[in-house]
Formats: sequence, structure tokens, C-alpha cells
Amino acid sequence: MDNLSGVIEEVLGERAIKALKQGSAVNLESVVSVSLLTERKDVFNHQGPVIAVYPNKKLLDKIDNMRGVTDVLVIPWSLQEIQYWIETWQALELGASGNSPIEQSFSNPVVEEALKSLTSRVNLRAGIAHPMDKAAAVDLFKKLKAAKIAYDPTEIRGWLVRHGWESDDADEVKDIAEKISQGRAVRSANGGWADDIVNLWRERASKS
Repeated sequence: MDNLSGVIEEVLGERAIKALKQGSAVNLESVVSVSLLTERKDVFNHQGPVIAVYPNKKLLDKIDNMRGVTDVLVIPWSLQEIQYWIETWQALELGASGNSPIEQSFSNPVVEEALKSLTSRVNLRAGIAHPMDKAAAVDLFKKLKAAKIAYDPTEIRGWLVRHGWESDDADEVKDIAEKISQGRAVRSANGGWADDIVNLWRERASKS
């Protein structure tokens, strides 16, 4: 809560900051209600915008996992700390000239089709906690590697978060993708993919 000191306290006022620290919502000019979210507080739904002040990865992940968020304004210590988040959401600098939303595209459409298949198989509430779901993820990347189809684990994580995966689960899939890309052993059961699944992904990618 130390982040509330300084500029934020100067803008909102000492009384408002005290109320926020006590867990109360604050009405600003009877126009908007402001409440405090920290990384220790579990909030799963929030209807409206979020301002994240000097957030760490844990807090940004928590915001990414919340349902109902309409917009996010991030005030970082440094851009480097949130570069992964910027790339995930193609975030724009507030007030910069020439800013316009950029349609997000995936560098390799075959890999994207593979991720769509994985997403349709997995219970997103549990991620890859179930052994069969983990096996599907492991086998997917092994098949891509065997077919000499390159992929970027960081790009994969961003895609998963944008498509409804919890941040922690996306991190786990990214870790698996990195290990397999590096040729490291990842133990799992049979993933259950058809022998010609890569050809199917290629076919779907050619039509997208």
C-alpha cells in the first residue's frame, strides 16, 4: 500500500487514501467509485476499468484473470517490467499521437490452430492440472517440434491469456513449450492426438 503515497495521495487526498487502505470504496465527485485491489486480495469479477500503479507480475496476472474488466491503465516503474504484458495485449501508450488498436495476429498460423485445438480440449477452469490435459499439451509441442514447426513460448503464453486461460496455467504451458523447444525431457502420458494432427492444423491454417 506504500504505492498510494506521493502523487496518488496528492490527487485523491489523505482522507480518500485512508478509506482505501481500510477497504472502503471512495466516491470521486459523485461520478465514479474507486476501490483498492492488492495482490493479496482475491477478486474474480470487476465491472469497469482498472488502474494498476507500479504493479508486479503477480498483480497484473490477477487483473488479467478478472472477468468484466473493460480497460486497464498501467503505470509502471519501467516499461521493461511490463513488456510481456504490453506484448500480450498490444497495449498502447495513453495520449500518444497516432495510437490506434492493432489487430493481433499470430506469427505462425499452424501453431495457432494447434493452440485452438488444445484450448477446446482443456477445462480452462483447471488448466492442465489433469494428467490427460497436461499430456495433451506436452504431446502437442512434441509434435510441432518433430514437424520442425518453430514457435515462440512467450507469444504462446500471450495467446492463451487472451483466449481465456488463467495466467498461471498459461505460464505452465509456456514452461512446457520452452523445455520441449530446448530438447529437454518432459514426462507425461500419451497425449491422445491423432497421428496426422499436424496435417490437420496445417490444413486449417491454410483456410484461415
